[in-house]
Amino acid sequence: MSSTPLILVIADRSLPQPSPALQRAALLARHGGVSLQVQLFDYHAAVTALGRVSAALEHAALEHYRHQGEQWLQAAVASLNQAPLQIGTQLVWGEPLHRQILDQIEKLQPLLVIKDVHYEPLLQRLLPDPLDWKLLRLCPVPLMLVNHAASPELRRVIAAVEPVAPEHRAGQLNQRVVQAARQLSEQSGAELHLAYAYEGLRGDQLGAAGLARETVAGLYAELREDAVARFQAFAREQGIAEEHCHLLQGAPAEALAGLASNTQTDLLVIGTARRESLEHSLFGSTAERILTAAGCDVLAVQPEPAAGQV
Repeated sequence: MSSTPLILVIADRSLPQPSPALQRAALLARHGGVSLQVQLFDYHAAVTALGRVSAALEHAALEHYRHQGEQWLQAAVASLNQAPLQIGTQLVWGEPLHRQILDQIEKLQPLLVIKDVHYEPLLQRLLPDPLDWKLLRLCPVPLMLVNHAASPELRRVIAAVEPVAPEHRAGQLNQRVVQAARQLSEQSGAELHLAYAYEGLRGDQLGAAGLARETVAGLYAELREDAVARFQAFAREQGIAEEHCHLLQGAPAEALAGLASNTQTDLLVIGTARRESLEHSLFGSTAERILTAAGCDVLAVQPEPAAGQV
């Protein structure tokens, strides 16, 4: 475990450097007075295959890739105006990549992990989980995924909360979302906003129970009134001005992405909860759909671990 507070940057060799994630990390590190650790995660099965022919050949190929990777890392960080940053670099070799990343997070205990968004084709998203989606679910510390078109500066930050769903109330998830958003907005001098996308129950869901149209309408109105009251009470608890609160109607991913676009938001902070199901593996969680739809950076925050939970 590192004794120095740091931000971990997952480098992307496919992008021109400094990448948007590296630029964002450098600004946040300067604002927060912390160091950067920039790591490149790499693996080529062909190198391991060489070991079946010759251990010497495998060693030589591995050293070649390590040397190339370390040179690339040095050039990437050199492209930043480093003063007064403290920056360390490391090439991490092995597979699967998400497990290598999680092992480094456990070892370093960074305050924040920052990575460039990697946009996957639709077909690939229906196959085994892309790396970004795996990290959204499994990263134990706040994870910021940086949009390639985003500005390096933070001017407006939206904390997206869900005051009704029990999985968002558990582990102080809503409070942790606001805390992370507030810290970054204060460090960067950005506006802090609060948003809640209320979807409610569709008429066909209630109608399936054989309820009359008037009963369905009444139940929907009661549910919405309760949701609005919870959101307003939470906003007051967090000391967020009414003019910075946004109550949205509709599916959360689309509603929040639309708000971010319409308000020229730079960072959307969301809470994530782990779910394992066939539906999740095919369509992704709300957090993952927001990542696909939003035109801004996304910071994913996990709930507080339960007692005894790793």
